[in-house]
Amino acid sequence: MTWNLRQEYKCKDYPSLKHYYWTKESKTPPSGIIGVHRLIKEECKPIASLLILPGTWSSGEQLSANTVDDDWKRNEDIDEPFFWANRCIDVYLMDYRTHFLSPEKDPSEFGFMVDWGWEQWINDIKEVVEFIKEISSFKRVFLAGESFGGLATVNFATLFPEDLESLILLDGGPILRQPTNSLDFDGLLEKIKNTKSWAMEVGGTKGALFLFKYIDKNPNAPPTNPVTGEPLEPRINPITGEKWNNILEWATFTLYSGWGPGLLTNVYAGYNDPRVLVHTMSTFDRYWPIRIYLETQTMLDWKECPYLKYDFDNMYSKISLPILDIISGFGLSAGRLSNNPFPGNRPYSMILLEKYGHLDVYNGSHCKVDVSIPVVSAIYSRVYKTQIR
Repeated sequence: MTWNLRQEYKCKDYPSLKHYYWTKESKTPPSGIIGVHRLIKEECKPIASLLILPGTWSSGEQLSANTVDDDWKRNEDIDEPFFWANRCIDVYLMDYRTHFLSPEKDPSEFGFMVDWGWEQWINDIKEVVEFIKEISSFKRVFLAGESFGGLATVNFATLFPEDLESLILLDGGPILRQPTNSLDFDGLLEKIKNTKSWAMEVGGTKGALFLFKYIDKNPNAPPTNPVTGEPLEPRINPITGEKWNNILEWATFTLYSGWGPGLLTNVYAGYNDPRVLVHTMSTFDRYWPIRIYLETQTMLDWKECPYLKYDFDNMYSKISLPILDIISGFGLSAGRLSNNPFPGNRPYSMILLEKYGHLDVYNGSHCKVDVSIPVVSAIYSRVYKTQIR
């Protein structure tokens, strides 16, 4: 099946940028639809192609949509793909299979997700990369990954380095490895089948996506559950000791404290904006396959994993591509520095953003200076160094 062009338009907030959108049925069973978005500046010749792999529950549409009827305003100071496209980089963003699941359906209806694991994910990315090589003028792409997308970036690089120019890890990548050689993947998979627990929901609770959609539309509403009318917990602001002024204030604290103070977002220190955070949460996909999460945990638990076709973490040290590794305070807390998966002679650069929460790396108040510009610099440096050689 070929790629089908679904959309083509000039971006509302940046008319010099053209947005294209294609979808197709993946060639890799079990069935699933994948998509590709493109942001390209019409008035300049691109210097490179960049593919962005979104994080868990994220999508290319979330990061790039800017139609005329969209009431959300894009700002390249915080919307990194727009910043990069405006600087003559041919930017592509992937929609995973999860983006095409109806958020209105119950997760018990998604039994096919039991087979959505790393083999399918990597093959889907390969299809996207081949399509980019076909329609752009570049035979190698810069591959950037946000959060889970960073791990996917590294895993893809172990199998298809010939497709890539370099890797850009945006607070993503290898997770701390602590093998015990004891995790029973087959037993965990059987439990999933018995309980029909095919999917993980964004926000960690049933229907959290719809709550954030409500908050995005009604930020000044009272801090009550719009379905039940019950007050949201906690009922007072633990920082001020007073009642919440509105539901946005409640959501801001919830996101600040969700993974531990400041780890998801350090919004109270000025590293993000409450409205941006809530809009981000409201535009995530609802579901994510549990299988790929369990495969990752199993891979990390076994020194020589007997359950996966590719034991990716045993191949990380062989990656010879240049790497730009941007790590937040959350990444530091998760052990990214104590887990050095990239020994060797490759060009490797690290940027530590210790005061950043995880989401702040992608749309934070300071990400233009601390993330977007360093990424552009790395791409330009690589392109012109390659040309000189």
